[in-house]
Amino acid sequence: MSRGRGSTGRRAPAPLALNDQSMQVMDMGLDFRSYQAFAGGSGAQGLGNIFAFRADNIPDIFEPTVGLLVTVLHIYMQCTSEESSRIWLSVYDTVQNIFISQCDKGGEAKRAAEDARRVIKSSLEGGMQHPAQDLCEKLLIHLDTQSGIRGSQAPSQRRVPREPKGTFCNLHLSDHRCNQEFACNQIHLHQEGQVRHRADFHNRLVEVLRAKGLSEPEIRHRLKDSLFYARYGNKVTVRFGSSNVPFFKTVYTRGRLEQALRKQTFNCPGRCGSVDACLGVHVQDERNLQSTKALDLPNPAADIERELEIEATLTLQRDRPVTSEEHPAKSLGPSSPTSEQWKNIVRDYVRQAGIHEQPADEKLLRSLQGATNMPSVASSDGFTPLLLEVSKQTRFESPQD
Repeated sequence: MSRGRGSTGRRAPAPLALNDQSMQVMDMGLDFRSYQAFAGGSGAQGLGNIFAFRADNIPDIFEPTVGLLVTVLHIYMQCTSEESSRIWLSVYDTVQNIFISQCDKGGEAKRAAEDARRVIKSSLEGGMQHPAQDLCEKLLIHLDTQSGIRGSQAPSQRRVPREPKGTFCNLHLSDHRCNQEFACNQIHLHQEGQVRHRADFHNRLVEVLRAKGLSEPEIRHRLKDSLFYARYGNKVTVRFGSSNVPFFKTVYTRGRLEQALRKQTFNCPGRCGSVDACLGVHVQDERNLQSTKALDLPNPAADIERELEIEATLTLQRDRPVTSEEHPAKSLGPSSPTSEQWKNIVRDYVRQAGIHEQPADEKLLRSLQGATNMPSVASSDGFTPLLLEVSKQTRFESPQD
């Protein structure tokens, strides 16, 4: 393997942060920095942006991408036992097999993947006699060919980190599509619809904010701000002084969401007494600040506000504390897998069909509001005929653990 940028060759194996049978993946769309002081202690983990996935679940959870395959090989390079080495080679082989099955016809990429699988098979059957570095070099050269990436960004030219981690592709998480597809240097989920680890993060955020004694309106505003950060943080800029700054490079202030929605333009010099209450924008690192090209929202601000309001309401209802005065039937219990599937199907259909752009029927809304206190009815996880038909039409895939 070529000595990539900053690479000094094979390092002594270092233990991974969790264990060498898990892959850690970062989600840069989660605004954990704004809440590090809030969480503290054990709560900091619940508001982090790194998630662990067991090796044996990886082929079922993630789509084949260059970013996934490179991360798996880098983990393999750091394995401390033959058992874990075999596990990660098997993961790599399985992901390549999925890639091959998705290829419509023969081509250079498919042939390179098949060559990589032959190399792995030979190594496993031969008792893994060759050093890990030699095998990894061969596989990375095949991956260069498979991806079509050349130069310093080629997989074989990348530095092997001491603690390998993957990074979620924010475009794929937010929009369920990425123009780079397999060649993406980041990681894609199979699952569409609601992203489970993001929902868990925002549920935990609500818990932390309530524990800190914030008012419900303040919690709602912060939740909408965090949802916006996840979905649009890399798609819009805000003004800090005379600079255009991507939203995801800022920290929470009372006014940054309003600025992103172009509702106000208060320019803060960055020296306000209370950052949280400031109506301006504060950046994460002012020392390395660079102005970028101004970006406006990809969708009308009013549509985005409605979207945030709906998502925030659903999250707050899931985590609404039940008081002793409330009847148990009014509380919202945990969602079943089927109900989560149904919500994801409906949410995707609404977005595709443009239903959210239609005016609401006020009479229908009033009748629905009158039905909100009806006792819940127990249900099973079996598909109803209607849900089964809709799932077939939408080709819905069940979420993986």
